[in-house]
Amino acid sequence: MKKTFFIFTLMLIFTSLIVGTAAANTLDEIIEDENMVLIDSRSPYSYNGWEIDGEPGGHIPGAVLFSKGWLNHLESDTEIISELERFNINEDQELFVYGPEADGLAEELSSLGYMAETISVDLEEQDELQKLDHYELLVHPDWLNEKIENDEVYVLEASWGDDSAHIEGHIPTSVHMNTDAIEEGPLWNRRSDDEIINALGEHGITYDMTVVVYSLDDITPATRVASILMYAGVEDVRILDGNLPAWENAGYDLDSGEVEPDQVDFGYTEPANPDYIIDLPEAQEAYDDSQSSFVDIRSWEEFIGETSGYDYIPSAGRIEGAIYGYGGKDAYDMSDFRNPDDTMVNFNYMEARWLDQGINPDNYNIFYCGTGWRAAETWLYAKALGWQNITVFDGGWFEWSEEELPVIVGE
Repeated sequence: MKKTFFIFTLMLIFTSLIVGTAAANTLDEIIEDENMVLIDSRSPYSYNGWEIDGEPGGHIPGAVLFSKGWLNHLESDTEIISELERFNINEDQELFVYGPEADGLAEELSSLGYMAETISVDLEEQDELQKLDHYELLVHPDWLNEKIENDEVYVLEASWGDDSAHIEGHIPTSVHMNTDAIEEGPLWNRRSDDEIINALGEHGITYDMTVVVYSLDDITPATRVASILMYAGVEDVRILDGNLPAWENAGYDLDSGEVEPDQVDFGYTEPANPDYIIDLPEAQEAYDDSQSSFVDIRSWEEFIGETSGYDYIPSAGRIEGAIYGYGGKDAYDMSDFRNPDDTMVNFNYMEARWLDQGINPDNYNIFYCGTGWRAAETWLYAKALGWQNITVFDGGWFEWSEEELPVIVGE
């Protein structure tokens, strides 16, 4: 009996030591101390603002997102550590993890040598949770599934090429759109306004629909098409954050076979938001305006002119005076804006990097890349952030360099 009591007492002491640090520090103290990090272990959807499973949407201001679910996408300890370092989390800091799966994440981090422990947080008792201004632009699979079941949403799968991959497997009810329907070579700018309006009608889209766009693999075709839909005037356009893999990882089935849309009248005869995308003349006019900023969304190698990024773009370099807005490893990578599960990166992190680069939300920010796809993705993210004065330069580096306008090479 005495031995049992002694063991029980030791367990109580050990438990108090484990939770003692978390209990002794308030959330404010943890957030304000640079040697401590508050980590939100929930999904990016919850962090951004979605209410899921009855839990309030948003996060404690100052908390860093590191989802427990990312461990399924990071294949080695090295990748986990690299992702932590990306958000300036290191072994010298004390990590306090909250969320329903905090125990599992804290245990994993501890096994890697981090000082990690859980902290109990009731989000309903927090005075104010931070949310992405327009988190609704980035939907999650559960929301989309419910809307499909209630016939409250039009789902569009966007990718380059025919519908053969779509026929093999797609989100139920979704219609395939070949990106050739809204853009054309050789510059790969958008098609004429009449062609765009007609293409949307041919795909069964009207301006007053709620349209969710996704791609089978990389999200950039979806965001390119989404930007065109917004430009044309579709009133409620969203993307499936995390793309098709997010739908499958959530446990939802795919359909197969062809899905033929009904041809409809789009409802407008010309774009309702022509300022969302600009062409070369408008870009040249903005170039001479001190309140305009050209934001380059490409790899660093493209930005400094080591490569053009594409075999069909002969010139390498950047628009003179452009600000580097990040991109990825190459012309086909956008990892600077992606989480390990391919959802949009922590919006606080993304915005802070832009601000550090001198990209001011009060300026007229013109996003450009090689031909428009990557710029469209970040333009949509900027809209989700609540930035107002933004546009996509459709011609991008390709058209600007072809016209022999001011360019520069080097760091």
